[in-house]
Amino acid sequence: MDARRRLDKMRRLMDVQERLCRMAEAKLVEIERQQAELSRAQTDILASLNEGEPLHGLFVETMARHLHRLAGHAGELEAARQTQAQQVLQEAMKLKRVERHAAKVARSSREEEDKRSLAEILDALQARATQA
Repeated sequence: MDARRRLDKMRRLMDVQERLCRMAEAKLVEIERQQAELSRAQTDILASLNEGEPLHGLFVETMARHLHRLAGHAGELEAARQTQAQQVLQEAMKLKRVERHAAKVARSSREEEDKRSLAEILDALQARATQA
């Protein structure tokens, strides 16, 4: 495979890896958004429990169960966030490796092109010398 085709292939691979990295980051942001939403819901329930309304006692048990479910969901989200953060790190490391390899391929392609150009110049000079 010539250097130009390898370089094109590396660019496509780099584009794919960038998209995978962005997707992993977007998923992490979504999980963090869900965590913030869950935290707000827990804060709202706790604030409601702290209010001194007369009918408040009727709903304490229901609110406590809901708060317990939210706490369980918060644990699941934290585990998912940690897993996704690790995935983001892995994708970023893959992207960096691909970028480094692409830079090497680009450098090799330039060197090959320079050698080819130099060979053409030398051939042209030699053709002139033989004609003179």
